[in-house]
Amino acid sequence: DSITVFQELKDLLKKNATVEAFIEWLDTVVEQRVIKTSKQNGRSLKKRAQDFLLKWSFFGARVMHNLTLNNASSFGSFHLIRMLLDEYILLAMETQFNNDKEQELQNLLDKYMKNS
Repeated sequence: DSITVFQELKDLLKKNATVEAFIEWLDTVVEQRVIKTSKQNGRSLKKRAQDFLLKWSFFGARVMHNLTLNNASSFGSFHLIRMLLDEYILLAMETQFNNDKEQELQNLLDKYMKNS
């Protein structure tokens, strides 16, 4: 599971993918690994998001650590890409939380209006 995500990221980096390609990939990863799985197994979106972000942060930190130890010339470029990906993932998660909260509030409003 995590290995697949890592391999997909490596493939995108190897082919010098566009920002749009990275964003599409991240949307797919978040949808499959967080949103769908929380609906399928009943775990809360918040818990799945926390688990995913923990793994994502650990993975990113390990890559940065290895690039630093190996004095890699690609450190700066990867650091910028990582910051972009991190920010986008947080935006995607926050948007999903807001959508869920909005739906919950709408359901409560509908219920209240029916009871009036």
